[in-house]
This record gives sequence, C-alpha cells and structure tokens, in this order.
Amino acid sequence: MPITLTETSLNASVNSVAGTFDGGSVQFKAGATVLAELTLAADVFPAAASGSTTATTTSDPTLGVPVVATGAVTATGTCDGFTILNNSDQAILSGTVSVVGGGGSFELSQTEFSSGDLLVISTVIYSQPATGA
Repeated sequence: MPITLTETSLNASVNSVAGTFDGGSVQFKAGATVLAELTLAADVFPAAASGSTTATTTSDPTLGVPVVATGAVTATGTCDGFTILNNSDQAILSGTVSVVGGGGSFELSQTEFSSGDLLVISTVIYSQPATGA
C-alpha cells in the first residue's frame, strides 16, 4: 500500500525543499557543461498549497514583463539538464530539460542555447505528489 501524506504534511515538505532555493540559482546544462546560470530571488517561492508552489515574479524593467529570473547564456549547446543550487552553491535537485510538451522536469520554449543569448524564466512551479511508494 502506498504512503499518502496529508495536505498539511505535503505542504510542509514542499515548503522545506522550495525554501532551500531562495537566493540560489538554476544552472542549465548540456551534459556536464553549464550553458547558463540564473540567480533566484531571496524569497522566490511563497507558501505551498495543495502540494505546489509557484515562483514569485517581478517586472523586468528591460523586458517590461513579469519574470522569475533572467541571465546571459555563457556557452553554446543543446540544453538537456538543470541543477538548482542553494545560496551556498550546494546542489539541491536536478532533472531533465525539454521543450514545452516534451516531458522534461523543466520545460523551455527552446533547448538550443547560443552564447550571448538572453535566457528568460517566466514561470516555475515546484510540486510533490501526495502519494508514493
């Protein structure tokens, strides 16, 4: 029989993990090569509800749209993975990257990165399932 968390426990778990992202960064990678690293705000994720939290956005003065983070691509390649680091540069979690609808843990509008391009993250949702093995 699988274990099921109550909503209170599930939200506490999500908040515990997402809280480690505050002031950290997201590295986008091609294999082991870091293509871009974007810094996250000090309070990027609000309290979870129903096992999920959506990153807070701020208005980017240059783009004029709400964003979670922006940054320059520093190497050229096909992005296939990501790592989220805490504010002490320790890896917290990692996963695959794909185009939207491709099934990656982090989905982007494109995965081909060119050095000097601007990478914009407009939405990030962190969630955990209530039921597991």
